[in-house]
Amino acid sequence: MDYRLVLTVTAFVGLTQLATSQSSRPGMGSTPYADALGTGVTFRVWAPNATTVAVPGSFNSWNTTANYLAKEGSSGLWSTDVPAAKPNDQYKCHINGSIWKRDPRSRKVVNSTDNSIIYDPNAFNWSGDLRLIVTNSNLVIYELHVGAFYDPTPGSGGPGKFAASMQSSCCRLRNFLATIVGGITCLIHTRWKMLVTAGRMD
Repeated sequence: MDYRLVLTVTAFVGLTQLATSQSSRPGMGSTPYADALGTGVTFRVWAPNATTVAVPGSFNSWNTTANYLAKEGSSGLWSTDVPAAKPNDQYKCHINGSIWKRDPRSRKVVNSTDNSIIYDPNAFNWSGDLRLIVTNSNLVIYELHVGAFYDPTPGSGGPGKFAASMQSSCCRLRNFLATIVGGITCLIHTRWKMLVTAGRMD
């Protein structure tokens, strides 16, 4: 083995990480930003025992060394700003040069075992909806299991999707006179473990 080559590669990776600066913007997971300094996405994860954290994704051709996160002191947090990233890009976290992890704080995922997706919470139109007048005397709650309620493509082998369940429930639940629909078990069981660990990446 040529140890000079190993040392050169190690030094290059070290310099790349030193060149990465932590983000001064708020937010955990992936948070799109647009301010006087430009546009992009802030990535921040909690990985107290990690030695390196990178964020490969569709915005950098899944390059595991293109975008390293910088350690934020002794907090266990790692962060960086990526100008090339944008909403709807897919990504994962790459820990210690070999471990691939989905971001447990991501707002959107492809599915329970696939990539995280950058989502802009400000893109949702929170206005314009009218709240129904519901009192205790006419309150009817229906707990809807999103994955099992309705699947328009049962042959696919996957669970039902939220959008399809909402479209179907409008017609089906009208007969039950339900005034409130509560979505339960929106996340599949393989995701529960990640939630229980409070977002720890390592």
